Amino acid sequence: MKELEVCPSVSCTTFISTPAAGISEAAAVVEIVEADGWRDPPWRASLGAESRHRKYRQVVDRWHVDFADLTGGHGLLGQVEGRVSTVVAAWLTAQPTTWRGAITHMAIDMCAIFRSAIRAALPHARIVVDHFHLVQLVKARLAELRRRLTWKMRGRRGRKGDPEYDHRRLLRSAAEELTDQRRTVLERDLTRIGTYGRHILAGWHAKEKLRDLLALTRTHPVRSQNSHRLHAFYAWCVVHAYLPELVTLAATVEAWQSEIEAFLLTGITNAKREGTNRVIKLEARCAYDFRNPVNQRLRSRCATTRASRSRAIPAQFRRPRMSGLPPID
Repeated sequence: MKELEVCPSVSCTTFISTPAAGISEAAAVVEIVEADGWRDPPWRASLGAESRHRKYRQVVDRWHVDFADLTGGHGLLGQVEGRVSTVVAAWLTAQPTTWRGAITHMAIDMCAIFRSAIRAALPHARIVVDHFHLVQLVKARLAELRRRLTWKMRGRRGRKGDPEYDHRRLLRSAAEELTDQRRTVLERDLTRIGTYGRHILAGWHAKEKLRDLLALTRTHPVRSQNSHRLHAFYAWCVVHAYLPELVTLAATVEAWQSEIEAFLLTGITNAKREGTNRVIKLEARCAYDFRNPVNQRLRSRCATTRASRSRAIPAQFRRPRMSGLPPID
């Protein structure tokens, strides 16, 4: 609360007395909500402190799910413990009917738990998968393919001097970011390895075909364009069906195809709210500032929601600003 020049004891008392002030005011204006999960260092309670060997038990679930506003300035809307569909659906169902009816889209990562909960609690909302998580997934599958073939070919992990290991960063890079010379070197060195090198190169081409599909975002593509590029990706994976990593990737894309198409049409991304998760994780690791998860939630909401901070703190409790300093937005 140093930014707002508010006494910590006063701000804590104010937020505890009015924990849901920001949510009630945001009920009629929130249209796009992002749900994301993160794992927190556990709060532990001591058992048998008087015994010779001290034992601990976990008192709070390590997984937490937070809900944030992607369009307005309401920031963090809520935070619940656990990462199961019943918990997420219960939080959404507990909100006012008008608030739930105003939501048009829900942005999530590729988590089946969130998808099933949203379909149960908000059947009218359209689910959107952020492209960042999809690209991260395809890069992880490509890395698994490279490691597996390296073990199969050399009987050990990759190390300096192996072409597939030396070019691992080029494999992760986008095709448009590579110069003609670098791309020629990549294809030449992997082809010289033999069959396994060509298999790794096939995985790289699968990644690029999926990125070609995502490149249609915010270009208002017609359905035929999406179908054409999606078919090109599926066809490539079918031709190289002897690579289990590509089969798994194609199955995942097929399972999330409707959510991916929603992202191509709307371009909704939760990139801005990734910063919210960083702030929450930072607050969770400041163990000297709070002693229980309730205080952590209050501090996280305070740190991520500027609008709710200015409304929840009465003017008489604010410290006078020093002259010469710019006003706080």
